[in-house]
Amino acid sequence: MLPLPEEDIDALSVAYLAAAGRTQIDIARILGLSQSAVSRLYTRVKETYIRTTFCEEKLDADTIQRIRRRTSRLDVEGKLADLARKYGNEGPVVHSIFLREGSTLGEQFDQFSRDAAPVVMGLVKRVRRTVGVAWGSTLWQTTQQLRSVVEAPRRPNEQIDFVPLCGEPLGDILNAQQYADRTSSRIAIEMSRIINGDDRRTMSLGLVPAFIPRTFDKAAREAINNLIDLVPYYGRIFGPRGGSKGSERPLAEDLDMILTAAGDSEHPVGFGKGPLLQLEAEEADELRHHIYGDIGGVLISKFDPQTKKPTPGQKLVKELAGLWTGLRLDHLRLCARQAFADGGHSAGKPGVALLGFRESLAELVIQAVQQGLVNHLIIGSNLEAAIEKMLGV
Repeated sequence: MLPLPEEDIDALSVAYLAAAGRTQIDIARILGLSQSAVSRLYTRVKETYIRTTFCEEKLDADTIQRIRRRTSRLDVEGKLADLARKYGNEGPVVHSIFLREGSTLGEQFDQFSRDAAPVVMGLVKRVRRTVGVAWGSTLWQTTQQLRSVVEAPRRPNEQIDFVPLCGEPLGDILNAQQYADRTSSRIAIEMSRIINGDDRRTMSLGLVPAFIPRTFDKAAREAINNLIDLVPYYGRIFGPRGGSKGSERPLAEDLDMILTAAGDSEHPVGFGKGPLLQLEAEEADELRHHIYGDIGGVLISKFDPQTKKPTPGQKLVKELAGLWTGLRLDHLRLCARQAFADGGHSAGKPGVALLGFRESLAELVIQAVQQGLVNHLIIGSNLEAAIEKMLGV
């Protein structure tokens, strides 16, 4: 049986909740729909699927699983909001993408990117000026799916800037082609072509290394920093690398939206901890013990649950953060806070939108929410289930 479209799942989810005794106001709140949309969907399905109980026997197991995941979203969202409030922050909107249990990694990538694309497009429609773009396979594949949901390029006076937030990965030349489509600059260019059309000029960090090599001495690192400052778009995006302030506020400090994926502690910084981070096996193990993972290349340090301070022995994390040339933690935090203040849940700036579907990201996602770094979570149902389990939902 072919998977049903999302609108059919919405209609069946309305029936499911109505049969459970929920009012249309409750259903609208749970599903994030308008009351008029709920009323329309209810009228469509009430004769077929509602008696005194929901008619599950009319549907296959996969569809039932999708409906249950769709209607449970409020539980996860509410728990994450409670967690964020404990630390003085706001919680994110959760967009759950159904992934069939037992599917392969490739199938999950395809399903997730296909169903995440309309959600991303809905957020981009709220953007006024700028979208910051990270890197990785999840973002690249979702970007390709945007072609199927964009009806026409934006008008010239409505176009927006897609801003790359990560430099280029330096690694094994044999993997250069594999990396080429997943870089921040390439994804930003592709998104601009799809949404703005081919005429819009897009910024690029193509000459900027994502990490300054660890093997370089102080003089070599200073020389690289000076060269990076000569890349025209780098200063406009991040400000001078040398530390002096430019005449204009960097774009990274005033983004309407940051679109990013994440890596877990076993696989931080999407392009691999080997050639990119230049870590020995023991160092990779040390790093794993001191981070939850990364968000768009930003390493998220672990905290001691008693002292609430970073765990001891963070020297390696600090070293790598100093060699990283892209997006920083303060950029994530600033974008998220501005969006929350602007009504980022339902209107205004979308803020930080984090995409991911691997179960291993659960701890990182919870930590990001706790720190108030995310406005919109676009996650696979398997990751949602892992978060539920960790939160005790």
